[in-house]
Amino acid sequence: MLTVFIIGPAGSGKSTLTASFSKWLDANDIPAITVNLDPAAEWLPYEPDIDVRNYLTAQDLMRKYNLGPNGAIIAATDLLATEALYTIKDEIRSYKTGYVLIDTPGQMEIFAFRTVGTYIVNELAEERSAILFLIDS
Repeated sequence: MLTVFIIGPAGSGKSTLTASFSKWLDANDIPAITVNLDPAAEWLPYEPDIDVRNYLTAQDLMRKYNLGPNGAIIAATDLLATEALYTIKDEIRSYKTGYVLIDTPGQMEIFAFRTVGTYIVNELAEERSAILFLIDS
């Protein structure tokens, strides 16, 4: 299994790439699943096999803790790491697949400046993994 973390700034096309890559793999008979880790996504161009929004959403955290959008995404990432990560990891392992495409939130500080991002990547990455950094030019 190859786990591909698709990261990049907001609006760079991570979800679109996830959808296109997944369709290409499917068209070539390569088994793959998609994982949405963006708790603030209101619409996705693909139907995720595993979705963090089944466990928590940025909207719920904004209301519950009186947070703004970015604060809610950071809080959601912290809660993901402490409350839902192992459930998601077990869900991923339950699929017998060649590729796991992980669509991440656009708040890059989660992966660049916060230890929780590294923790999530290390926990979800299997024996083979890659980070695909996408940027709009």
